Amino acid sequence: MLGRILVFLGGLLVLILFAALIVPYFVDWSDFRRDFEMQASRVLGKKVEVAGDVQVRFLPFPSVTMHDVRVGSDANGKPLATAAQFSMDAELAPFLSGEARIFKMELDQPEINLHLNADGTLDWLKTGQSDLAARNVVFEDVEVRGGTVRLSDDATGHSRVISDITATLSSTAIDGPWHMDGTAALDGYSGTFTIQTGRPDPASGQMRLRASLVPDAWPVAADLEGDVALEEGKPVYNGDFRLRVETGDDADTDTPPPPRASGKFTLSNASLSLPSYRLEIGSRTDPYVVEGEGHFDTSPGGEFLLTANGQQFDVERLSEGSTSGGKSARVTGTSARKRLDSLISFLRGIPIPQVPGKVVFQLPAVVAGDTTIRSVQLEAHPDGDGWQIEKGVAILPGRTQVEASGRLTLGDNDNTAFRGNLLVASQQPTGLANWLTGNVAPEIRQITRAGFSADVVLTRDSQKFNNLEIIAGDASLKGSADREAPEGQVPKLALDLSGNVIDYSTLSALTGLAVGNDVKSGLAAHAITAKLNADTLNAFGVSANGVSADFAVQAGSVTVNRFDARDIAGATVEISGQAQSGIGGNDGLSGSGRVHISAADPSAFLALLDKQLPSHPLTGMLEDHAIWYQDTDLTADLVFGRDGQDLSALLSGTVNGGKLNGSWRLKNLGQLAGMTGQIQLSNPNAAVIFGQLGFEPLPLPAPAGAQLSLNVDNVGADGKGDVTFRLASGDTSLGGKGRVALDAADFLDGSLSLTLKSPDLEPYLAMNTLVVPGTGFGLPVDLSGTLDVAKDHFSLSALSGSLAGNAVSGRLALARNQPVARVSGALSVDQLDLDWLLETVFGPDAADISAGASDAPIGKAYFGTGEADIDLQAASFDPGLMEPVTGLSTTVHFRGGGLELDKISGAWLGGTLSGALRLGNNDGSGYVQTQLNIKNGDLAGHAWRVDGRPVIDGRFDLGLVSETTGGSLKALVDKASGSGMLTLKNPTVNGINLDIGDQLLTWATGQGTEIRNEAVPGAVASRLFGDSSVQLGKVDIPFSLSGGLLQARNVIVDLPMAQLYGGLSLNLSDQTISASLQTTLKLGDDEDNGASPDFTLNFSGPLATPQVALDTTDLNNFLSLRAVERERRRVERLQADVLEKQRLRREATLYQYNDDQRRKAEEAKKAAEEAARLAAEEAAAAANADGKNGAAAAGELPAAGGANPPAAGKAAQSAQTEPAQPASN
Repeated sequence: MLGRILVFLGGLLVLILFAALIVPYFVDWSDFRRDFEMQASRVLGKKVEVAGDVQVRFLPFPSVTMHDVRVGSDANGKPLATAAQFSMDAELAPFLSGEARIFKMELDQPEINLHLNADGTLDWLKTGQSDLAARNVVFEDVEVRGGTVRLSDDATGHSRVISDITATLSSTAIDGPWHMDGTAALDGYSGTFTIQTGRPDPASGQMRLRASLVPDAWPVAADLEGDVALEEGKPVYNGDFRLRVETGDDADTDTPPPPRASGKFTLSNASLSLPSYRLEIGSRTDPYVVEGEGHFDTSPGGEFLLTANGQQFDVERLSEGSTSGGKSARVTGTSARKRLDSLISFLRGIPIPQVPGKVVFQLPAVVAGDTTIRSVQLEAHPDGDGWQIEKGVAILPGRTQVEASGRLTLGDNDNTAFRGNLLVASQQPTGLANWLTGNVAPEIRQITRAGFSADVVLTRDSQKFNNLEIIAGDASLKGSADREAPEGQVPKLALDLSGNVIDYSTLSALTGLAVGNDVKSGLAAHAITAKLNADTLNAFGVSANGVSADFAVQAGSVTVNRFDARDIAGATVEISGQAQSGIGGNDGLSGSGRVHISAADPSAFLALLDKQLPSHPLTGMLEDHAIWYQDTDLTADLVFGRDGQDLSALLSGTVNGGKLNGSWRLKNLGQLAGMTGQIQLSNPNAAVIFGQLGFEPLPLPAPAGAQLSLNVDNVGADGKGDVTFRLASGDTSLGGKGRVALDAADFLDGSLSLTLKSPDLEPYLAMNTLVVPGTGFGLPVDLSGTLDVAKDHFSLSALSGSLAGNAVSGRLALARNQPVARVSGALSVDQLDLDWLLETVFGPDAADISAGASDAPIGKAYFGTGEADIDLQAASFDPGLMEPVTGLSTTVHFRGGGLELDKISGAWLGGTLSGALRLGNNDGSGYVQTQLNIKNGDLAGHAWRVDGRPVIDGRFDLGLVSETTGGSLKALVDKASGSGMLTLKNPTVNGINLDIGDQLLTWATGQGTEIRNEAVPGAVASRLFGDSSVQLGKVDIPFSLSGGLLQARNVIVDLPMAQLYGGLSLNLSDQTISASLQTTLKLGDDEDNGASPDFTLNFSGPLATPQVALDTTDLNNFLSLRAVERERRRVERLQADVLEKQRLRREATLYQYNDDQRRKAEEAKKAAEEAARLAAEEAAAAANADGKNGAAAAGELPAAGGANPPAAGKAAQSAQTEPAQPASN
């Protein structure tokens, strides 16, 4: 193209030159026209003809104007150059020196016809040569208006036209240097130009040419500088070029400079070669650089080749100008459609060479907006209005390699198309999806690789993929896909795919990449037909194996011709049917279908339903008890939308050897309001029905099969409906009727009236692991009550009836949503026993503790970790000891295997019972704590009896505190410890006579001195036991409990006739007693003989029937000693009698002697007294006569009348002091 422009400019210069040469030198004013034509022809080397008028004037300066000037002719006789008008003004003075100075020249509508011969030579040069000296003419101002240059090239067959040339020229000589400025249009593309030339080099024939070209259609400017020469008659232009983008005078100084290019070029009529070029974009200090070479061969059959190797390439910078911002600038993400339109718009703006050729690009990256395409390789040939791509390779976002080959048509929007082979392979699908749609579907995140290859036909409104092979993760699909979206019509999508894995979500997401940003709405707007065959189909979180499907979806209408899945979570599923919306003015779906499901083990399938369906306790129960739904084979015939909203289903089939039938209807899809339905289940194995209802039955045989019927009706907007059910097995039945909630949030909340009847419920309880203590021999039941279900509890009120003939009434409540089962309430029963409680806590080995404590390890508590707080009333409570407690009232607490009877009250043993009892089981380690009090108990009714008569009568108080621990019941008994007090209040002991002391002594006396030991017990027993009784008074008996042994010691009762001393030892383990009662008789004076009159009653053996032994050892000793003492006393009495007689005789003799002595002494005394009197009289007389002499005479003289007075006194004294000696025998 540049060569043609230069040819045009050269012809124009020639025309100007010949006009300038003619006028100053060949003016013949007499025949000017003829001479002008002749001289001009000589100067130009071509015939010049002036066909129009000629005007000449000389003042004030020479001026010539000619019209219709023609120069030369081609082989066809067509002029080589023409001008509608030619005028020039010259100065006269320079003519004197032989120089022509043209200060003004005008050319109107000049036209030059240039012709390149088949060999590439310029035809103009073959028509003659100029012989005028070029340096003798000066052009100061030459103006060209409306010029045209036509170039025809026989070598290529192409023609080019430069039209609307408006320019100004100047030169100091005809051979230059020339300066030209102006505007023109090349083949209709207008622009401005500036041309500067040098002078031709006579030696080489080359001329320096510099040109600046600025097209109006593009904001670019081209600067060319080089040498123009004729090589073998062919014009050739060699030099350097520079291209730059024009930004305008008001460009922001902060904006990076526009793209610019420079390089070498060689231009001829046959080719344009770019031996090297350099494209720079961005900063001048650190620009983006693309380097390469190009060759454009314009000869017949010629081709072009353009190569590019560069750095990152920004399409938008080329198409729209550079963008502002630095590294932090961020381009807003756009849709895939906009990106594609932007890229196509850019490609459409690139001129397509209309000659054969090849474009080879190798760029590290191409940037288009927010898109970076890396490792771009392109080999393409121009092909009419598009490109034939031999090889196109690029790496898109997401490490996605794209390979394409085929034809790219770049017409208008409707005609843009690509037909060929396309391969897309992404190693990071998330990045690709984010680039294409602006978001990443969760399904895309799950795959690590994705791609496809296909023979494609891609247009704006149609995408066809034949021989399609899709890879998504481990999935591999083959088939075809066809999407058509004509404007104003419903888009259509047809899929025919087969492979190992079809993932619906992934396939949908991948399809959505082509459909648009909103995948779901995009697909919903399509009419879809699909045929799918896959080893595995993953859809909506469900995996199905062995899938064959044929379905269509369009405008809310769905038709499933066939959907067969050999394995959906272990189940075979077959679906067929059709549904459509908008029938009869309704927006709801209407249609019908059939679903058939069969599964040998539906566990996984039910788990799948629970996961996929909206959360509901019913689906969770089905999943948890799927084992009871084995061998399921069900068919559901569906009719929905009969009135635009409702769904009806008829169910039939078999489940785990039983039958299932039913019907169900929803008036509003997705709502419970108005729902009705009924289901019947039957099975010869009752355990199966229990399992299907959510219990955990054991595989135990039941007396009969089971049947369940369930009816639901009148479901309101609140989700509650009327429910009636009946579960029956033989003569056992459970029925209920009431109104309960059926929605997920409040499932089963409501109230039901229940009845339960069974001749023996025990097998069903055992089957459901609800073993109740004491039910091993049958449990007839007849109960009724009202069950209220709330969010936090189950409440059974108005409970009444009988259990095993035991009347029961009351209320119970079971807490819901608690870590452990927690029961509360109040119960009233006719009978209760301690064995039942023990079995509840310590396991079945504790069922009959009265038979003896077992040494087997303690079992588990029946109710495990359950908890209970129940107010209990029992008309009769059997503690396993003596008689039942009547009117028992207590509060039962059960915690962690421990049972507590708190606030016990009742009547027991004829008195009032109070206290507490605690039983515990800590993983096999048991404990018992007891605190009992009995007030005013009756001794007579509970003591031993002899001959039907109680041993003891009276009242008593008893207090007991005990505790024990152990790993078995025997250990619990053996380790029992505690203490207590038994108070006997004025008891009467019957059949005993303790007032037998005198009788025994009399008997013993009668036995003489020899008392046989073996005779004593009989003598005692015959007198001790009888119809008599003993009143004891108040007796306090403290006792202790240690090591399972109850002991009472040092019990003393003091009675008038005897003292009682007793002790007791009771072994709780074997219920044996060892006791003794020592009786010490009070015998008065007979007690003091060195022995005690004791006898002992010893009790031993079983507590209920102890053996009584009478021990009279001490009494034997006492009586023997008494007999010896009596004999000793008899002998002593005999001896005493003899001695006494001897003493009496001696005393008699002594008394006689003493009497004699007293008489003699008396007589002597009288004689002495008389003698003394006489002597005194005599002395007094003498004293009177002579006091001193008389007294001395009286003392010295013996008394008158006594022969020997001193001797008589001594004799009397001796008679008084010495006893009388009895006479000897």
